[in-house]
Amino acid sequence: MLDAQTRETDLHQVRRALGDDDFLVRCNVVAVRMRNERETFCVPWIEPEIVLRQVNAALVANCNHTKNYFGIRATSIVRVKPNGMHALRVDTCLNRPLYYKMRFAAAVFFLSFLTLSALAKGAREEPKVVEKVTPLPVAFDPNFEFRKTKLVFVSEKGIQAKERARESTSKLGTKSNSPGEKTATVQDAPIIFERQYRLFGAVTALDQRQRFGDYFDFFWRARRPSDVTVRLEYRQEKLHEHVQAQEITYRNVHGTHKTEFKVIGDDYFDDGRVIAWRCLLIASGRIVAENRSFLWE
Repeated sequence: MLDAQTRETDLHQVRRALGDDDFLVRCNVVAVRMRNERETFCVPWIEPEIVLRQVNAALVANCNHTKNYFGIRATSIVRVKPNGMHALRVDTCLNRPLYYKMRFAAAVFFLSFLTLSALAKGAREEPKVVEKVTPLPVAFDPNFEFRKTKLVFVSEKGIQAKERARESTSKLGTKSNSPGEKTATVQDAPIIFERQYRLFGAVTALDQRQRFGDYFDFFWRARRPSDVTVRLEYRQEKLHEHVQAQEITYRNVHGTHKTEFKVIGDDYFDDGRVIAWRCLLIASGRIVAENRSFLWE
């Protein structure tokens, strides 16, 4: 404290009626505010505002800012070169609820975008019916080939009694002493699975009726990028020599692909089963690969 005698002023005191003789200062004072004589009187805040309306504000250190200044970390206040009206760079995004909400919303948006993109890419293109089947020139290319073919027939008659007994035996896990029965049960398991797979989701009899018929799965490969059309030509029992066709076109494809064709529902009940077929890979208007059944001429 400065020494000041009674009724005598020193350099630190003001000579006016309200002047005091002492220079008493309260302990633990954080900030002291000075004002002009014409400035409106106001009570100064003990905690200074370090963010708003500050010009070249001083750095405040050794303070618990996580409690005093809306969750700002002391390490996030950095002294920078004054530029215009700001001399501090304050990172207020840390420990803020809005910050985490924005991150969560961005993550949800990104995952939704990826899901929609995957669904758009994974959407299975349905084959279209060819109204008029015309012959095409043949020019086989080793860059295109069929790798595997899977044929499945789902009958409306269902599984026979013998097969149902084998199915129930496999489900219950009962042991059988007959080697032949064990072998037959193992061989019939893929057939039972395929039927259950094709009829999955068909609850009513009408839904199941639209699933009965012939299914064709062709696995093929293109070793160079090209526009490829996969065409299935087939004959049915009741149409005799009449040839029908379905096809799917792929743009700039490369690698191994799978194409599915179906002759099911009303087409199967009206015209019968498929008795002969051939599948073609068509590129540049020419047949570059072919896979056919034994009865196709």
